[in-house]
Amino acid sequence: MPKKLSIIISAFNRHKLTQAHVKQCMESTLLPDEIIVVNDHGDPCLRDMLKELEIKTKLIYAYIQEDIPWNYTGARNLGVWLSRGEFIVSEDNDNIPSKTLYESLHKHLQDNPDVGLVLAGGRPAISVEDMNKYPSEEWDKHIQYNRPAHDDSFMMRKKDYIRMKGYNEEFAGAYAWVCTDWTRRLIRAEIKVDRIKTDKYYVAVGEGTRVCECNKSREERAKQSVCPDCGLAYKRRSYRNYGLARGKTYIQPPKGILNFTYTTECL
Repeated sequence: MPKKLSIIISAFNRHKLTQAHVKQCMESTLLPDEIIVVNDHGDPCLRDMLKELEIKTKLIYAYIQEDIPWNYTGARNLGVWLSRGEFIVSEDNDNIPSKTLYESLHKHLQDNPDVGLVLAGGRPAISVEDMNKYPSEEWDKHIQYNRPAHDDSFMMRKKDYIRMKGYNEEFAGAYAWVCTDWTRRLIRAEIKVDRIKTDKYYVAVGEGTRVCECNKSREERAKQSVCPDCGLAYKRRSYRNYGLARGKTYIQPPKGILNFTYTTECL
């Protein structure tokens, strides 16, 4: 009997893609016990878009209230903090799981107790247009190219994630360093990482994030996440220095989790 499974999706302003992602999760052959979508201070309309779906399992929506550039580190930590599953899947919103992926990942962990984290077999790229046009059973006919498995989309036991104190939120805004730090700490924690050969994520390409170009001041941007003039979300201005985004007041909590405020609700 599968243990409880929680899916955590970090999202920022590719909401149609996130909506399609959640829909695909609910079509999985191993239906998650809960899906947690964390909106990293993007356009709050994502909440209503998720409510349009036919909800087949528990769906939790969380919204990070501070605009911390590229805070997907904190978004993942928040998702785990809210989760109740023994197994967690943490994934980017543009990595769409195949229908049998969760079942295969879970079976691999159950059959190999020495393995602590398992990745998908690969990430074939498919356009957002084809992803929306064709059922997932036909996506393989429209693959544009292939990518290797993504280190930040995985299944692992929640107890191991907590033992590692989650992602280091100090690395928000430095995407490559986040991945490197996470991989190194997995090694230091002696958590064996494995990869299945069959099932995969499909990576969606061709839908960029449109942002406000109205040149608003920092004070105006701080008042809300969406520009009142053009209706688009503000561009995040720091992708490198977390200290700049936090006014150099940041201190990583002892447990390594949650250095911001948020709202949450069950849809």
